[in-house]
Amino acid sequence: MRFQNGVLAILLAMASSYSAHISGSTLDLAFVHIQTSREAASDRVGGDMAPDLVVRISGKGRESFAFSGAYGSVVVPLRLGKYCMQLFTKDGRNVKLSSNERNCFSVSAGHYLEVGAAAAYDPALKVLPPTSKKP
Repeated sequence: MRFQNGVLAILLAMASSYSAHISGSTLDLAFVHIQTSREAASDRVGGDMAPDLVVRISGKGRESFAFSGAYGSVVVPLRLGKYCMQLFTKDGRNVKLSSNERNCFSVSAGHYLEVGAAAAYDPALKVLPPTSKKP
């Protein structure tokens, strides 16, 4: 039994060493906080938080997806580089970004970047109810 445990430990150490050699000893990532929202109707000022949207993030032959969830917010770890975003509903319908929104960004190692993904006004998009203002 001790021999088997010793052999298993050696095999695990070799696999770990090989894996570190292949992938490198560190993983350089940036973290991007994406807040999904929707422009307000023309008779209002501001916008609304828009939950439950799929965010497609692509760049340099890479593609990632994130789901903004119930509060319209997600944090995505990304490798270094330049990326562009697209928005989709849960059922895959493309959502047009606001003309005021910048849909591309660059990230570098160790950075935490806040990015907005504001959809153009679309009454069909689900939005969060406004927060109650208490005195």
